[in-house]
Amino acid sequence: MRILLLVCDGLGDRPIRQLGDRTPLEYAKHPTLDKLAKQGEVYTLYPVKPGVPPASDVAHLHLFGYDTAVEYPGRGVFEALGAGVSLPRGALAFRLNFATVQQEGKLLKVVDRRAGRIPTEQAAELASSLNSELEEVAGFRCRFYSTTEHRGVLVMTGGELSPHITSCDPHEEGRPLLKVKPAKRKIGYPFDYAVAKKTAEAVNEVVVRAYDILSKHPLNRRRKEEGKPPANAILLRGAGIASDLESFAERWKLRAACIAGGAMYKGVARALGFDVLEVEGATGGVNTNLRAKFSAAMNALSTYDFVFLHIKATDSLSHDKKPLEKAMFIERVDSELANLVEKLDKAVLCVTADHTTSSMLGKHTGDPVPLVVYYRGARGSDCRFDERSVVSRGLEVYGLELMNILLNAAGRLEELDYDVRDEADYLELA
Repeated sequence: MRILLLVCDGLGDRPIRQLGDRTPLEYAKHPTLDKLAKQGEVYTLYPVKPGVPPASDVAHLHLFGYDTAVEYPGRGVFEALGAGVSLPRGALAFRLNFATVQQEGKLLKVVDRRAGRIPTEQAAELASSLNSELEEVAGFRCRFYSTTEHRGVLVMTGGELSPHITSCDPHEEGRPLLKVKPAKRKIGYPFDYAVAKKTAEAVNEVVVRAYDILSKHPLNRRRKEEGKPPANAILLRGAGIASDLESFAERWKLRAACIAGGAMYKGVARALGFDVLEVEGATGGVNTNLRAKFSAAMNALSTYDFVFLHIKATDSLSHDKKPLEKAMFIERVDSELANLVEKLDKAVLCVTADHTTSSMLGKHTGDPVPLVVYYRGARGSDCRFDERSVVSRGLEVYGLELMNILLNAAGRLEELDYDVRDEADYLELA
């Protein structure tokens, strides 16, 4: 059977007082997901490890069966690939946020890490200005790319660069931008302190010069006049240099496709050799065209062995601390999922999340997420699809175990034994 993996980013949550001490998933009405949980098999999933709040790229790699402790090139690589950026050998890529900062003496204090979720077209205008005025720093060429809303990518080329550096992003509002320094990271690239130091110094210069350019930009002046936060700084993190990962097809013998709106998720898929299918209206935001994405996924199942369908807005609404809106969006997802389930035949459907995102805290947590695997012949779990119902019914599993669960459901796993066979040669009689 073919496999459809639906990942609702940040779907898991914690109980919210305004929702009657229920999570958005518990509060929402989702008869389709409940049907899947009743007739399918449910699990409590730790995407990486119990108690560990994973970044989305790390979590997705684990879901696809890649252990980031030993195979991880850095998030910036995925962001760049997802944006369709070609990375030459030795290029250093960063994940980028356009952000709002306020100068206090010699420090730049972060006021809004997302600059009010600046519209994509405005972020693209700012990226274009940076490319015109900040083309080269310390002998390295810089190229800025806007992706979705406040998100973007910086790629540096033109010399020996190192991903072994710290981030300038404090990851919290109210704190100053951090000075980038050399630091050995768990990343598959050799550490050279001198190269890392030179890289860090160049990146610090990029951040300072970008602030000077963006602060004077007419678009930001206009945003301030309109009472909107100016996107006057860049937050850089996830430095990475492209490395060769074993392809998904090689590892699992599956031809795979990806349907997503967010650049990073497309980037992870491209790095693993998935075909990325572009869908009109797939924005990665609350306004994304869910119907078109589900329809594209259904169509892709006729061609591909494995289809990865990503939904981002559940995570974005959690980060924005909007639990009621998250619950309402879950109901929209469930409604569109109903149409797909009606047409699903001879395929395995898996619905889960890459991590929990707390709508109260506005950030990822290490809590487990619900997972359901629905297919003809499933044993049935007879429970509702939400965090607490699944905990009471489901077996605990880790992200690295998911692919084997799906391949088993699809009838694609052979019996584990320790015989050695060569199926290319046959015994012939004399």
